[in-house]
This record gives sequence, structure tokens and C-alpha cells, in this order.
Amino acid sequence: MDLSARMEVCITNSKKIPVEEQAIPTQEPPRSVSKSKDTKEVELVIGDRSRTARIRAHLDPKKEDALVSFLCRNIDMFAWKPNDMPSVPRELIEHSLNVSLPTKPIKQKL
Repeated sequence: MDLSARMEVCITNSKKIPVEEQAIPTQEPPRSVSKSKDTKEVELVIGDRSRTARIRAHLDPKKEDALVSFLCRNIDMFAWKPNDMPSVPRELIEHSLNVSLPTKPIKQKL
């Protein structure tokens, strides 16, 4: 069976979406709150300020408790430093910029 015949079969067998469900989603208006005020930092290990996570600041209290407890239960999934990932090669996790050393830096116009 050639490609055009298979495409025809696929089109005829596919579900048609009703016109009322074909609406284009509206874009969210820009938020007036800055990112720093929209999130808060929570300690995942009590007393260890190096092991924190940022979560949304205005969550429902039940959802926030569920999220924080989920993150705490899965603390072993986080990599806080390269030593926490011994099987991952350093070349993969290390970031480097490919720049020419003799080139003079130029300040970007805002």
C-alpha cells in the first residue's frame, strides 16, 4: 500500500473534532507579581539550608503540604553537588562557554 493510500485510510478513520472544541486557547495575561515574590523556599532537610527547594508561594495549604512531603520523601532523587552523581561524566554536567579569548567583550544594549 503506498503512502497516499495509507494517509487516506488514516484520515477517514481518524476522529473528527467538533467545531465547538476547536477553539484556540487564550493566552494568560502577564503576571504583575515578580518571580521572587511568586515563589518561596522550603527546607527539605530540617536544619540544612543547603537542601532547599523553591515552590509556588500561594498554593492551597493542602497542596503545599502534599508537595513538600512528596519532595522530602524523594530527597534521594536530588543532586546537590557533582559528588551526588558519581556515574555521570563530568563533561556531561559541566557547563562551558565556547568563546574566543582574544575577542573583547561587548556590553549588550538593553
